[in-house]
Amino acid sequence: MITAAIALVAVVLTGAVLTQYLTDQREKESDFGRLRVETYQEFFSAQADFKIAKAKKIKEEIDKADFRLYESRLKMGLVGSSTTIATIVSYWKKYYPADKCSDFEKKKNDALIYIQMRQETFELYQQTPDPLELSTLVRFLYLCRFEK
Repeated sequence: MITAAIALVAVVLTGAVLTQYLTDQREKESDFGRLRVETYQEFFSAQADFKIAKAKKIKEEIDKADFRLYESRLKMGLVGSSTTIATIVSYWKKYYPADKCSDFEKKKNDALIYIQMRQETFELYQQTPDPLELSTLVRFLYLCRFEK
């Protein structure tokens, strides 16, 4: 009788712990999904603001919008899917040729740090790592060709 009661308590506790774990997992996935969508929305909004500012030809507004666009790329580089980022970079390569990166080694090392931060962010949200190629990330963040 006592053994059955202990077994029942063990089953109930195991079920409760498992339920809490699965709930936490779903919440983290949901939070990460929301963060990703918000990041994409910020990117599109920043792009629109940049185009409007360029059309107005007001340097202060262009600079402000350009900085906001850069910030959105940084955030997207952290949480965006590698497929989406690679697709954007492919589009840019086709329609917006870029110069070679100035200060190649610094940008390379910056991007390597950023890749580590990206991996940690995915792990924090318990997401499967989604690696980005170094050259893709450099082009995405700095808008330059990754070559010496």
